[in-house]
Amino acid sequence: MKSETVSKIVKASGVSSGELVLVHFWGEDADKEIANSFVASVAALGATPLLLQQSRSINQEIFSSISQIFYKLMKCRQFTQIRVPTEANAAESNLDPQDYVQRMNKAYDIDYEAVHIACKRDPERFAGVKQVAIHTGADCMLYLDLTGRVWHIDAGDGDLPCGEICIAPVENKTNGKEVSTNNCCKFMAIFIIFSGFCLKQLQQLFSDNS
Repeated sequence: MKSETVSKIVKASGVSSGELVLVHFWGEDADKEIANSFVASVAALGATPLLLQQSRSINQEIFSSISQIFYKLMKCRQFTQIRVPTEANAAESNLDPQDYVQRMNKAYDIDYEAVHIACKRDPERFAGVKQVAIHTGADCMLYLDLTGRVWHIDAGDGDLPCGEICIAPVENKTNGKEVSTNNCCKFMAIFIIFSGFCLKQLQQLFSDNS
C-alpha cells in the first residue's frame, strides 16, 4: 500500500492537529509496514498516534468477537475502519491474493474530496422521494417505503473503501417479490414479501447452462 494513498486516507478520515489517534492494527509483523505508514501520516497532520497491534493468528478468539470491540470504538468522536489489502484478508475473502491486493489498492487510491462532494450531492437529488422500486428479475419488483427516513453518506470518514449513500426503508412497509441467485451453490431463491415479512420462499437449482 503506497504511503501517498495512506496519507490520502488519513486526511479524509478527519484527523486534526492536537488529537490523540489510536491506530489499531489487526495483523502480523510481516504487514506492520502498513501500520507504520498510518502512524507516520497521522503524525504528519499534527496529531499524536498510538499504535496498538494484535496478531490475528495468536489472538484468534478475540478477533472472532471483533464486532463487540468495533461497537465500543464506534462510540468515539471519530472511527474509521479500513480493510488492509493483505494476503491474509484475501484468504479470508476467498479471493486470489494478487487480484485482491490490486483491487483494494485501486479502491483506496481515489480523490476523496470529489467522493465527498458527490456523496453530499446525491441525497439532495433524492430529497422528497418516498418510495423506490427494485427490479430483481422477471416479474419481480420489490417496493421500499422511505417516508421519514434519512440518507446517510459514506465518504471516507467511516468504513473504507467508501463512496456510497444509504438509507433504511420502513420495515413494515416493504412489499413485493425479490429474486436472489447464488452462483456458488447453484440455486435461485424468490422471496415473497408483505409488510416487511417474508411470506414464502421458493428455491430452484440451476446449472451453468441454464
